[in-house]
Amino acid sequence: MPTQETLSATDNCSEKVQVIKRQEERQEKGNKVIIYKWEASDECGNKVLHEQKVTIRKTSQPTPPTGGVQPPTGTEPTQEIIVYNGVSTESGSENYLKFEPIENYKNLQIEIFNELGQKVYESKSYQKNGEVFRGYANVKGVFRKGKRLPTGTYFYVFKYQNITGESNTKQGYLYVR
Repeated sequence: MPTQETLSATDNCSEKVQVIKRQEERQEKGNKVIIYKWEASDECGNKVLHEQKVTIRKTSQPTPPTGGVQPPTGTEPTQEIIVYNGVSTESGSENYLKFEPIENYKNLQIEIFNELGQKVYESKSYQKNGEVFRGYANVKGVFRKGKRLPTGTYFYVFKYQNITGESNTKQGYLYVR
């Protein structure tokens, strides 16, 4: 709340100018109103009044959300997912189909198909708990589950959700050697 300032006044009639300041408080339409008044007068009987009216309005406190889990705000990822699509069946910790960054995404699901459109791999929680594609089939069908896939081009469909629950799909190819 602003405080009442001290005003000064000058006058051509008299060198002595008296400034009296007053403050009034009242309620108007449920709001607190403060009126600051300054009255300047001289020895010749001249007077001038200056008023400043400050209205303090009541505002309601924000109401916390009720029921359910609310998504965090201001943390939506701004980075697009990058795909490292070269896969080697040789041993090594980084020899897998990798998506980055995934920290701000959830429900990572992938399906991988050979060039004939036959599914050779799927995961409902990709890159979680070491679940990654390293060039080996994990579904029964054309190739036996757990067997190394032939060198060549494969295709993936990667589905994921951002932190607000919006679903996204990324499709592309990868090369297995």
